[in-house]
Amino acid sequence: MKYSSRQYAQGLRAALKSSSLKKKGDVLNNFVKILRDGKDLKKIRFIEEELKNAEREDQGNTEVNVWTGMPISSEFQKKIIKFIADFLKKDAEKIKIFFEVDESLVGGFKARIGDCLIDASVKGMLMKLKRNLK
Repeated sequence: MKYSSRQYAQGLRAALKSSSLKKKGDVLNNFVKILRDGKDLKKIRFIEEELKNAEREDQGNTEVNVWTGMPISSEFQKKIIKFIADFLKKDAEKIKIFFEVDESLVGGFKARIGDCLIDASVKGMLMKLKRNLK
């Protein structure tokens, strides 16, 4: 059975939390052996990212990547921040948003929150409309 990077990270995190300081090295060594035996060593950097995300979530902070077709005004950025804060039901101060330009987007925006993608792009909406009309 194959495991996702998130599942590996959750397992490692649980094992590290329940082990003593002296045993943490053994836990990490065993974890690497499991990855090697499962031929999943290539996932190590994704597992590391999942561990970082889990730590941020424990602290109540959330990172969000937002892509727009062109640079946007601070007023529109505030609207997106409010939308995401409402979506997550969190205070906007607990959300760290990184805005990037993706010239392949015609209009609207896309946002990635962990493994969740919010597609509010024009292309995404048109594709959804097309699927609903079939």
